[in-house]
Amino acid sequence: MKESKIHYHLRQRARHNLDLYTENMKKMMTKNKRKKNFSVGDCVKIQVPKIDRHSTHRKYLLCKIINIFEGEMCQLACQSGIVDVCYSAADLEYLDNQDIPELQRTPTTRISVREAARLQNAADQNNENNTVCNCKRNKCQTRICPCKKNNTLCSVHCHGNRVCLNKQM
Repeated sequence: MKESKIHYHLRQRARHNLDLYTENMKKMMTKNKRKKNFSVGDCVKIQVPKIDRHSTHRKYLLCKIINIFEGEMCQLACQSGIVDVCYSAADLEYLDNQDIPELQRTPTTRISVREAARLQNAADQNNENNTVCNCKRNKCQTRICPCKKNNTLCSVHCHGNRVCLNKQM
């Protein structure tokens, strides 16, 4: 009987300490969080997750805020379309330059962040078919090369550090 009372009091004290710890953590998390105030039409950038981009892709996606829900969740549009996921204001970074011509008119089609990151990449814009030729012995000047056949330049993914006469600068 005596052991059960001691166990009960220890559990009560542990529960009380856990509640105190939880409250302190909530206060600390909300105190350190800066509120960012954005408005519709602001140009922002979001970080593209590493898993959704290639090593040569840009790390950030330039977007424009087109709608704000509940004061914190922002719907974004990029040059390729409307991003299909809403972002918290804490995940956005304000751009100093608000005059970005590519964000003046954005398509109304829904697009994923991965697809938007792929489309904004300069290498993918020059090589629309995303062909990778892997030609050996510098054959990229003839129609044997898939890149040359498509009238595109070889990308950094085709040859790596090897010499190519049809390569992007």
